[in-house]
Amino acid sequence: MRDALVDTVDGTSPRRRRRPSRGGVIAVVAAFVVGGALTGGLTAAAAAGSGDQSSVESLMATTARYDVEAMNHGRLLGEPRFETFQGTSDIRVSAAPPGANRLVVSFQCLDPATYAQRLDGAVVSTPVRCGTESNVTPSTKNPWTNIYQPAAGGTQTVTVEAPGDARYAVWVSWMKAAVLAEPSAQQAAETADGKVTFEEYTNAFNRLQACMAEAGFPEAVVPFADEHYGYTVPGDGATAFDTRCYPREFQDVDTLWQGEHPQK
Repeated sequence: MRDALVDTVDGTSPRRRRRPSRGGVIAVVAAFVVGGALTGGLTAAAAAGSGDQSSVESLMATTARYDVEAMNHGRLLGEPRFETFQGTSDIRVSAAPPGANRLVVSFQCLDPATYAQRLDGAVVSTPVRCGTESNVTPSTKNPWTNIYQPAAGGTQTVTVEAPGDARYAVWVSWMKAAVLAEPSAQQAAETADGKVTFEEYTNAFNRLQACMAEAGFPEAVVPFADEHYGYTVPGDGATAFDTRCYPREFQDVDTLWQGEHPQK
């Protein structure tokens, strides 16, 4: 699933909209929750070690909910499962509730180690080193959320591969993904040859602006600088942008253009 991330808008300087990394956004949320829920800046590992697993669960649930609802405009469904483990473990997931089409797996290492994830035996996360740094994800301070689309008829067993003595926590829930608009006929034609001209890039951007204006979020004149149009998206217009206007009119064109004209 394409992540639908929202930039913070300062309302002063138009700029090319760059999507922050998932880790960067989650780190902000995790730091906020740690500051409020885990007294005195207590890390998840320390909280688990002291038997305060409810704090770890709260941190992971809040981070996952932010990732699903604010970043991807989806909706959590069913009852989540939270549990701590040590070493390689299989986590059996309950049957998907009606309407669910994605599986959310929030992972929190409690000990520094290298971890990997499988879904019904298929590798979905290559080995990732989980350290103790506060500015990276995953770490013993920041949860790591992944959203998976299970194969039809799968048993939905999540396997975490870890060294025998490494402790970690897993929070799993089903979700209903947002419906993203299909590319318009114009955008499909503009990207059919695998490259984008300046005229095609401009036409696609104009359609994006028209779509946002129709949705009630018109933009002022947007400057063209450093080979890109600079623009921002207001917070209350994020859903219209991420699920409708951007994928329908501009995403594929924008992706090709930025690949051909990398940011300087």
